[in-house]
Amino acid sequence: MGRAGDHVAAVVLAAGYSSRMGDAFKPLLKIGGHTAVECAVMSHLDAGIADVTVVVGYRADEVAEAVGHLGIRIVRNRNFDTGMFSSIQAGVATLEPQVQAFFILPADIPLVKPATIRAICITYEMNCCGIAYPVYRGRRGHPPLITGRYISEIMESPAPDGLRGILRGHEAEACAVPVNDEAVLLDIDTMDDYHRLLHYRNRECIPNLEQCMSLLEEAKTDGSVRDHCSKVAAVACQLVSLLNSAGADLNRELVHSAALLHDIRRDQRDHARAGALFLRSHGYAPVAEVVAVHMDIECADGEIPTEAEIVYLADKMVMGGHCVPLESRFAAALERYKGDEAIRGSILRRREQADRIKRKVENLIGCALEALPPMSSVDPVQENLREEHICD
Repeated sequence: MGRAGDHVAAVVLAAGYSSRMGDAFKPLLKIGGHTAVECAVMSHLDAGIADVTVVVGYRADEVAEAVGHLGIRIVRNRNFDTGMFSSIQAGVATLEPQVQAFFILPADIPLVKPATIRAICITYEMNCCGIAYPVYRGRRGHPPLITGRYISEIMESPAPDGLRGILRGHEAEACAVPVNDEAVLLDIDTMDDYHRLLHYRNRECIPNLEQCMSLLEEAKTDGSVRDHCSKVAAVACQLVSLLNSAGADLNRELVHSAALLHDIRRDQRDHARAGALFLRSHGYAPVAEVVAVHMDIECADGEIPTEAEIVYLADKMVMGGHCVPLESRFAAALERYKGDEAIRGSILRRREQADRIKRKVENLIGCALEALPPMSSVDPVQENLREEHICD
């Protein structure tokens, strides 16, 4: 197959009723800044699988709208009420002739890591097997990678046992791919499952300090950029401490990791987007979402700032490796581009957003940031920061 992903396609199933979820509809449940169906699609795209089909049925227009921006194929299964196998057939029927293997993934299993999908592709190619299953701690999960040799059988089957029955008949051609990815087992059948999935995402999809350092090494991030990121992380975490002491419930680990990694692709054009793509490809979607908006953000409604807003503000409070007043930071930028009105307009919009976030912080903690002692340069992971409300 060449590199992992060549001649491999993916079919994401998002056509069912979600009948066990009450009023909730699984494909459109929010997971961070994306819907479940978007997450399922992006897992494949970020793994290098460009040929992705989403099968829609119930609430088809809404699902199609949710994924339309991702540039993938959308197929309507008008027989979706007959069961999942009809959606599998509808998706498989659209596969291009050159497809040698394809993934099948229900949209309610949305957090499979791109690295897992790449590992499945590599194992499939090395073993020339008919089906490659991801296996986490001895249990098979999703998505299986299925050889194109089975397409005619899938399309012609009366489906008494669905796809599972067909694959069971090819068990001798199956191979296991051990993965360190619990998400291959995590589906959403009930609201309790959904809340467990969100908890898993918040726990597992945020890199620790060692993993952050490894990512910066892999990206060959310049030392001066790392120093800046470290300072931003220190400032951001102190803001989180102040806000949480005042009643907020911000995710300190997410803020710290996103701040450490916000400029990981500083050497590239549109480095916020490039950094987000890099982090998503490594399975760190929550951090990627924050990094994606650290240059340009639209301040959210509500009195409590979001984690993304804290990283945005902290970044604007640091120039190089030093804390500076917002006024100085933006004045320097405006002076640098005094002959370019378009860039100056962007700078002024960023300043407006920073001011709005700063007011949120000050309103919650009860004092101006300028009244606080200088923000520490201590790495908040290495030392315990004071948690008391220092504005009292």
